[in-house]
Amino acid sequence: MIEGDLVSNESRILYADDGSCDATWQVTVALASRDLHFADIQQSRNREHQAAVVAGLVEARAFADVAISADCDG
Repeated sequence: MIEGDLVSNESRILYADDGSCDATWQVTVALASRDLHFADIQQSRNREHQAAVVAGLVEARAFADVAISADCDG
């Protein structure tokens, strides 16, 4: 999308891990370490899906235009 000039090169995708026992954190850390367009935050313990969404919105409050929410547990 950046190469197609559909979004700014300054755009970022923020992943908010809910602290569950799946591999989300490891995946997002790997993405963020390879590409500065990705960032991640992690809850200190499992506070469930909606708390992670709120934490992500608070973290990006000055910059967020869109929130996409998906809880893929189970």
